[in-house]
Amino acid sequence: MLHDIKRHVNMKLSPKVITGALHAQNKGASDWGWQGLLSYGCHGFVVVVDPKTIQVLQVLAKHKGNVVKVKWAKENYHHDLGNPYSLRLASGDSNGVIIVWDVSAGVAKAEFSEGTKPIQDLEWLTYQDASHDLLVALHPPYSLVLWNADTGTKLWKKSYTEPLLSFSFDPFNSKNVAFLGSDCIVFIDDFSVTKTPSSNGKKFFISSPSSSATNLKTDGSTSSIEKKAASKNLAERMSKILVGEGTSKKSTKEDSDQVMLNDCIQLLYHQSCRHHLVLVYTREILILDLEINQTVGIIPIERAGSPFVQVVSFRQRDVLLCLHENGSVSARIRRKTNAITTPASEGHGAFDDSPPPISMDVTYDLRCQSDGMRVTRHSRVSSMACCPVSEKSVGLVVTDSRIVFWDMMLLSGGLLLFYRQYFIVGFKDKPLELWDLQTLTMLRETGKSLPHPTALEWSPSHSLKSLKKKMMSHGSEKEGGQQASTGVGGDSMGVSTTSLTEPSESESKVNQKMMVKEHFVYTDPEGTLYHFVVEGSGFSDASRVPPESGMGTITWIAWKGDFILFGDGEGQLSVWDLKNKTQRTMATRRGWIKKIRFAPGRGNMKFFILYIDGFDIWDLKDGKAELLSSMKSPRDVAKVVDADWTGSDRPVLATAEGCIQVFDLTLKSCSCTIEDREFPDEVANPYILSPKGSLMMKYHLQNQPWNQEYSPKLEGLREEEQNLQTTLNRQIDLLDSDILDYLPCCRFGVAERCVMLAKLFGDESDFLFWTVALYYLRAVKWSPKSQGDKDLLLGPEKDKFVPPTPSYKETNDLVMLDSPDEGEGSEQGAWSLLDLQLERYFDTICDNDSFKLYQLDRVALHDSKRVTYEHTKKCAENYIMLRETDRAVQLLLETEPENDTYYTDCLRACLVASIRSSGVSQSTIKLVATNLIANGKIKEGVQLLCLIDKGMDACRYLQTYGAWDQAVWLAKATLTETDCCEVMKRWVDHLCGTQVNQKSKALLVMLSLGQFSKVLEMLYGMRQFNRAACFTAALEEFGLLDQSPDNVSLVEAVYLEYARLLANLGLRAPAEFYCQKAGDKGRQFKEEVRILFT
Repeated sequence: MLHDIKRHVNMKLSPKVITGALHAQNKGASDWGWQGLLSYGCHGFVVVVDPKTIQVLQVLAKHKGNVVKVKWAKENYHHDLGNPYSLRLASGDSNGVIIVWDVSAGVAKAEFSEGTKPIQDLEWLTYQDASHDLLVALHPPYSLVLWNADTGTKLWKKSYTEPLLSFSFDPFNSKNVAFLGSDCIVFIDDFSVTKTPSSNGKKFFISSPSSSATNLKTDGSTSSIEKKAASKNLAERMSKILVGEGTSKKSTKEDSDQVMLNDCIQLLYHQSCRHHLVLVYTREILILDLEINQTVGIIPIERAGSPFVQVVSFRQRDVLLCLHENGSVSARIRRKTNAITTPASEGHGAFDDSPPPISMDVTYDLRCQSDGMRVTRHSRVSSMACCPVSEKSVGLVVTDSRIVFWDMMLLSGGLLLFYRQYFIVGFKDKPLELWDLQTLTMLRETGKSLPHPTALEWSPSHSLKSLKKKMMSHGSEKEGGQQASTGVGGDSMGVSTTSLTEPSESESKVNQKMMVKEHFVYTDPEGTLYHFVVEGSGFSDASRVPPESGMGTITWIAWKGDFILFGDGEGQLSVWDLKNKTQRTMATRRGWIKKIRFAPGRGNMKFFILYIDGFDIWDLKDGKAELLSSMKSPRDVAKVVDADWTGSDRPVLATAEGCIQVFDLTLKSCSCTIEDREFPDEVANPYILSPKGSLMMKYHLQNQPWNQEYSPKLEGLREEEQNLQTTLNRQIDLLDSDILDYLPCCRFGVAERCVMLAKLFGDESDFLFWTVALYYLRAVKWSPKSQGDKDLLLGPEKDKFVPPTPSYKETNDLVMLDSPDEGEGSEQGAWSLLDLQLERYFDTICDNDSFKLYQLDRVALHDSKRVTYEHTKKCAENYIMLRETDRAVQLLLETEPENDTYYTDCLRACLVASIRSSGVSQSTIKLVATNLIANGKIKEGVQLLCLIDKGMDACRYLQTYGAWDQAVWLAKATLTETDCCEVMKRWVDHLCGTQVNQKSKALLVMLSLGQFSKVLEMLYGMRQFNRAACFTAALEEFGLLDQSPDNVSLVEAVYLEYARLLANLGLRAPAEFYCQKAGDKGRQFKEEVRILFT
């Protein structure tokens, strides 16, 4: 027991905050970052939680207002010593202040504000490579500000004309931003980091379909006029989701079917589907297609379902995660439609006006839903956050300070009590009662003649040493017997195991033997001091001291050693020195003294005073009190309701907002570094390591060609870095055992291992690069040589899994593909490449066949939603560019005779139906198209060029006039591989330009083109030497490394720079290995490495 006491007494105590229930303004203030940590706001604090161990890693305290937004910094950039793994977090409060935190150190890096109203929304920018410190904030009522979060500098400010509530960036085009207003949506398409947006955006007014319209079903398989009319009616109602720019249509005959936008609770861009916007209402979710400004999907709440509160759109898969009012979470997955890839099939002419054979509506099926929580006035879900790495873990922040993780267990805590034998119960109109704390029995009452006390304190004069001697003697008398604990039954630290049963005879003897004499004093309303001695089952009145002159009613007494402190209701502090028999009185000038308490520790005479308006720390030197630090409440901290000490230099405050804060003696900080904190369970997160340590761990696990066998254990660091080596190996041991077992034998080598480690490190940039690299390395390795081979890839057995690799084949499918009996034309080769597909959110990075199929699906969807002439015209134009001429003619001929363009559309239909890619008319059409483009009719000219199979020329014109997205869309959907590659290369040059600065995206485009040597050159130029070295190793494993002289020189240069990087980190063996592969310069540098490490 004494060992346990010593262990707990020596426990490391650091400044910290224990938060309580959330404030109403904290609703929605939570975020789960790629760093693997969940953060949320609680009053003015930001709490950081590790979801794996369910431990609070950090509580950040600096906000004066309630935290209303928190956002983790993005990790979509290459990490190295100049840009290390770091925990950066931005938070905004109700006073309009934004703070950017260094979470590991627990300090604020920058603080800035624009106005004094609550921050409406926050978002980090990730769409360019120049800076990773750009933060966009929406300040009330309508100001959008771009901040440099590292310096707190305002780069620009744009004020709009409508009150704005939130915003969402288009994940596929950084220029597009959607704002949710009080009664409208504002779209802008000119967002830029270099200049303030010039326009005020396009304003749209929105209404939601009525429930009756929502429940209508479209039967596309019948040509019934009645059902067709019903379908048209539904389409017309849904088309009014975006009713255009201008005045709100508030006084139309359909007002009964409209729900204005102020009923919308959330707006967000769909993260995995381009041009899709999600609007969340309490009873339904609307999916809007912004290319046609119409609803393409409605998700109604079930009849008895709980209303929607929040929706998260997944990026890596087309899933909507919905939080409901009752605390349940539902997952809805998009249904795969039988897409119409050939709208005008053989046997159907241009005049066939039968409806499409199926419904193309975007539909989400409910796959699973958790049970609801017990929702009360004080316990309801405040916000939901989802892990962006796995998109499988979800955390619910509850207003009573709980966090509920799916498939995780909550920790339970215990109660610690002070070490005492007795306690006194005071009543308003009754005498004091003395109770035995162990048996919970009343021992005695004070006399009725004694006055009612105003303050009471136990004396510390009893000797713990004598008590321990008695306990030791009892243990020697009965060796091996159970040691009894004084004070409180239970463990050595006094955790209460209350029992009302009578103690046994032997226990009573032990308790009697270990009784220690104790003292307590109290004062009456007149200021008289009463001193009592407690021993055994009774107490006696030892002495009385008359009241001290100048003191008011005593409100608190503190006693330690030879000193007693008295505080009164007027702020007077009296210090009694019992040894020297002196007394001093001083005025604090702070009013009513609520509490005084000495700090623990022998010879430590520090004490605090709690006032009605603040808190002071004093030190008693030679009988004289000296003020050390002070804070005002609520100016510096929320109203303090109680205080105590958790250690000799750690005061702890309980505030009115339900939080507990542990400060240092300066009362300036209640936060500390994560490194200084102690946790019950070890935390596995590379971000809490030093920048050097996290990179060493990553480089070591990615690839180990210098070792004969792959080993997770890190060895060979310098003697002065042995502590770091131990720390890194401990972090590696904390990784999931299945992952550690699989890393040495990854089936697709270095590339697959890098994908896994990107997820473990929460490195979004690495994850995107290696996911695309692995897909196209495999695709190029097994590229179909004939249509028959291609049919095999797209055949009915494409979903087959690869059979497990036999144990005698120690490598992976890369070597298997090179074997004679399992060569490039084998079915197994095809299957091994198709079990990993790029998700839809990669968009233009996907292969051309997949991209074209998806675009045909979208055009068919738009076709099924046609209502207005403009909409029909847009569908016809898209069909022309996609060379679906039959359906284009059909739509052009639908123009009503009353329409001003009726004659023009008829002529266009005739042109489209009769034109061919060869003939004397080509030169004329091309000349007309060129003239149209030159005179600003770019869209019309491009359509003519597509009609005569001049798509390549059309793409060049589009790129020349800055329509890069349209050019890429047209190239991937219509051109041959060779022509598409040329267009995409021009796009890469555009992305690498200084104005755009999206080289990271350019890398992904070059990977999709199979230009691996160019990718390696770009990586070297971008000084991403680790990624370049690993990519070179992956190319070698797949047999795709170019052995030309220029490329060999490039590879040697990559290895040389990587060797320098490894040497700077202190990894000698890897550095020497890459020196050997870096040619003559590498051998010279190897000698420098040898000297450096000796």
